Amino acid sequence: MNPCLHCEARPQETLYRLCKRCASRRTIRKLYQYSKHWTPAWDRHLQDLVERAKRKLPLFPELPVFKDSKHPDDSATPFPVSEPR
Repeated sequence: MNPCLHCEARPQETLYRLCKRCASRRTIRKLYQYSKHWTPAWDRHLQDLVERAKRKLPLFPELPVFKDSKHPDDSATPFPVSEPR
């Protein structure tokens, strides 16, 4: 049996794929209600992202990954800093 989508501690027991404890909380239940625009493919995509996050893999490997927060263009110069008076 699959675990609850929210707490992952107890088995799924409801239509929303939540355990009874999580489903009893309206805010959690609303979070996992299907939107009318969701498709099974979109749901699978979200579950794949969850699995990648658990394994600490990049969520979107096709995007460039920068090693730090600097601009990716090495020719960019930082803002000039004036000398203290």
